[in-house]
Amino acid sequence: MKFSRIQIGKWNKLWIRGFVALWLAWAAVSVWENAHIRKQMQIELGKILPHEEMTSLVKAAWIQAQFQLPRIANTYYAWFFSLWLLLAGLILWINYVNRNLHHEVKLQRTLAGFGFIAPSALHLLVFSLGPILFALYISFHHWSILTPERPFVGMANYRDILSSHDFWNSLKNTAIYTLHVPVGMSVSLILALLMNRSNLPGLGILRTIFYLPSITSFVAIAIVWQWLYNPDFGLLNYALSFLKLGPYPWLNHPHTALLSLMLMAIWIQAGYQMVIFLAGLQNIPAYLYEAAIIDGANAWQRFWRITFPLLMPTTFFILVTSVIGSFQVFTQVYVMTEGGPLKATEVIVYHIYKNAWDYLRMGYASAMSFVLFIIILGLTLLQFRLMGKREAWT
Repeated sequence: MKFSRIQIGKWNKLWIRGFVALWLAWAAVSVWENAHIRKQMQIELGKILPHEEMTSLVKAAWIQAQFQLPRIANTYYAWFFSLWLLLAGLILWINYVNRNLHHEVKLQRTLAGFGFIAPSALHLLVFSLGPILFALYISFHHWSILTPERPFVGMANYRDILSSHDFWNSLKNTAIYTLHVPVGMSVSLILALLMNRSNLPGLGILRTIFYLPSITSFVAIAIVWQWLYNPDFGLLNYALSFLKLGPYPWLNHPHTALLSLMLMAIWIQAGYQMVIFLAGLQNIPAYLYEAAIIDGANAWQRFWRITFPLLMPTTFFILVTSVIGSFQVFTQVYVMTEGGPLKATEVIVYHIYKNAWDYLRMGYASAMSFVLFIIILGLTLLQFRLMGKREAWT
C-alpha cells in the first residue's frame, strides 16, 4: 500500500496529538495521585496524634514529606517528558526523510527499516544513552543512596573535583601508567617485524601464542601475575633468590607497585598490537623494498625510509586507542592492589569506583566520570588532528 507525503504528514499530526494527549493524561493522574497521597498521610497522622498534639519530630516528618512528593512527581514528569520528546523527534525525523525523497515513499518500507534497527536502538537507549543522561543529571546533585534528600548543587561537584588532592593524585598515577604505551608499542612492532618473515618456523603457532593474552580474562591474568609477584613464593622472586638478589615486595612497595602493573599491561597488549602492526606491514607494497634494495639501501634504511613512514596511520591508531585504554584501567588495580600501597596505584577509574560504592557519593563520582570523558574526548580529537596532518603531509 502506497502513501503520499500528504498522507504521511496526516499520520505524523495524529501521532503527535496522541502523544500530547497521553502526556497530559499522565500529568493529570500524577497530580491527582500526589493529592490523594497527601490526604491519606493526613488521615494516618491524625489517627496517631491530633494535629495540635503533634510532636516536633512528627511535624518535621510531615513537612519533609510535603517537599518530597513534588520532587518525586517532578522526576516522573522529567522521565516521561524526555521519552515523549524522543518519540516526537523520531516522528519528525521520519517526516524530514520522507520530505527530502524525490519520489513517493512506501511507509511500510520505512517502518520495516526502523523495525530492523529497533532492537539495537532500544539496547543503546536503555543501557548506554539512558545511564549517560542519568549520570549527567545526578552529577549536578548531592546524590547519595542512603539519604532521601538529593539537592541540586550545580557545579559544586566539579569544583570539589578540581580542588581535590586525591583526584589529582589518581590522575597523576594514570598519566604515569600511560607511559608504558610507547614501550609496549615498540615491543609489539619488533614482534610484528619478526612475525612478518615468511621463513620463520612455527609462524602460525607463535602468532597464536602471542595473541592469547589479549583474549584472556583480565581477572584471571591479574590473579596469575599476583602470584608471580608474590614476595614469599612467587616465581619472579624465586628467580631473584636463585641469582642471590633476594626477594622483593613488588606489589607492596609504593615505588614498584605501579611499575609492576605497567609490565603486566605490556605483556597483555603485545599480542593485540602485534596483529595490528602485522596487518599494516602486509599492506606495504613489496616493490618499494625491491626498488630500495636495487638502490643499495640496507635493512635499517629500508625501515626508516619505507616501513616506519607507511606505518604512521597504524601507529597513530594504536597510540591513541592504547592511551584511551590506559586511562580506563580498572580490573588489574581492583584485583591486585586495591589502589595501594599508600594510594600509589589508585588510578582515576578506581578512584571513581571508590567514591561511588565505598563512599556512596554518586553525584561526585558521576561528575568525575564526565571529567574523564572530557579527557578521553580530547585525546580522540588529538587523533583526528594528527591523522589530518599526516594525510596533508602525504
